[in-house]
Amino acid sequence: MELEASLRKPEDIQEGDKVQVICPNYLAGQVGVVLCREVRSDGRPSKRWLIQLEGEDILVSLCPEELQILSH
Repeated sequence: MELEASLRKPEDIQEGDKVQVICPNYLAGQVGVVLCREVRSDGRPSKRWLIQLEGEDILVSLCPEELQILSH
């Protein structure tokens, strides 16, 4: 599925958004909730987001192009 460019911008993703993982392949199709933006060691926000997968005790760090927003 080709995503609209607007869905891939980090500023379009918000904490609490419900998202579906597009890749990596071993997580594709999983649904999760955006917890927060990852912070780099220098204190600046990165482009990656921390996602809690639903029904799993798994937290993943993904880039916007690896996600599809299901709901805000």
